This record gives sequence, C-alpha cells and structure tokens, in this order.
Amino acid sequence: SVTVVSQGNIVKATKVAAADITAADANKYVRFEGVEYKSEETVSNKTNFTLTDGTTDVVIRDNFSNLTDVFKVGGKYNVNVFVIPFKETIQYYVVSTDDVEDALGVAEDVNSDGIIDTQDVLAVYDAIQSSSNDSRYDVNGDTIIDTQDVLAIYEKIRNQ
Repeated sequence: SVTVVSQGNIVKATKVAAADITAADANKYVRFEGVEYKSEETVSNKTNFTLTDGTTDVVIRDNFSNLTDVFKVGGKYNVNVFVIPFKETIQYYVVSTDDVEDALGVAEDVNSDGIIDTQDVLAVYDAIQSSSNDSRYDVNGDTIIDTQDVLAIYEKIRNQ
C-alpha cells in the first residue's frame, strides 16, 4: 500500500560546482551554471556532450536523444542534471531540453560570466554610483538604473 504525501511540487536542482561532485551526490538533481560547450562524441549510438566550467569537465550523456542541436560551439549554459552512478564513475543525465538554458544574454547576468551572483549585484551598484546609462545594468528594463535592478538580481538568485 502506498500513500501519496504530496504531488505537483516543483523539484529544484541544487547549484553546485562541477569540481565538488562526489559519489555522495549520486541520484541527486543538481545545477551547473555557466558551463561552456567543449565537444561531443558518439558512444554506443548515443551522444555525450562535454561542457566545462574552465577547470572541470562535465560529460552529459544524451541517453534520451533529446539534446540534438541544443549545445552550440562557444555557448555557455546553465544545466540541471541527474547525478547517476555507473560502475566506478559518475554520469550526468539531462531529462528534458527545459533543463538546459542559455547562460548568455540573461538580463540578471550583467557581467556576462554565465553566473548570476553577488558580482552582478556589485556591478549594478557601481553603475548606480557612477550614474551610468549603460543599458546592460537596466536589469528590469524600465530604462532607469536603480535599486530595483539590484532587487531583480536578488530575486533571480533566490529562485535558482
């Protein structure tokens, strides 16, 4: 007999750095931010995509064949993956293309490093202090660079 405790809840991936993944993370749903497409190869009729954060490579296995044409050369991505143990290694699986988002061009990533964090907040504060009119600091699109833009970044960080 099974009792349903809850349903319809959104499962959020936990943000981690690729270098920090260990065997203890097996079967978790995690998020890599600002990883750059590096290469791909076909293994057993499935494509493996290699992404890097600059220090650690992450190989995403496309066992569901749904990532064709998603990753582009030079692209930076935020990717939600399941961490799956296989023999003596850890493998990463993306279930849906909804788990891959372009990290470039996100309004809250004002410094364009592929990561939305306090560095973006500080960049907007500097723009406010210097009375900058640079549109990349207008995060909320209201044509005014002010604390509302900072709050928009905080909201994005909170919801990651």
